[in-house]
Amino acid sequence: DTGNIICQEKIKISPDEIAGNLHDKLMLTGSKLVCKTIDAITHGKAPNIPQNNKFKSYAPKIYKRDCKIDWNKNVENIHNKIRGLSPYPTAWTLIDKSKKTNIKLFKSSVEKVKHNKRCGTVVVNNKNLKIAAKNGYIKIHELQLSGKKRMKTEDFLRGFSFTKNQVLH
Repeated sequence: DTGNIICQEKIKISPDEIAGNLHDKLMLTGSKLVCKTIDAITHGKAPNIPQNNKFKSYAPKIYKRDCKIDWNKNVENIHNKIRGLSPYPTAWTLIDKSKKTNIKLFKSSVEKVKHNKRCGTVVVNNKNLKIAAKNGYIKIHELQLSGKKRMKTEDFLRGFSFTKNQVLH
């Protein structure tokens, strides 16, 4: 949308907030803003501020291939992709390339550390799952295996085992 601005509101976005929670927050803020805007227009007090076209952007259609994680990226990019696509359409990665088994990732956090692991390598310890990326690890908190229900990583790991040094694709 590149039309003039009548009313706007700023909200805080936390570093681990996912798109679904942001959607709900914006829905509440937006509904109040619509009432405020209608009232301003009705009373002839609606500002009409032109947008700076230098900052305009378009939201392209998101395809399944756009949601696939590239583990060679830095941890911030991967974490933001997971957050931005959760709960729908959802970021995903292949667990088993030959069987084309994928896993959807819903919640994550960043662990910035130096390591010598290949990007995409799975590390499981103490009921935690993290995946090596360019400049650290992505710790996975909620996920969903193909054909199964969404669950916390701790629950997932009770019934699923990764092979030693398994690499996600």
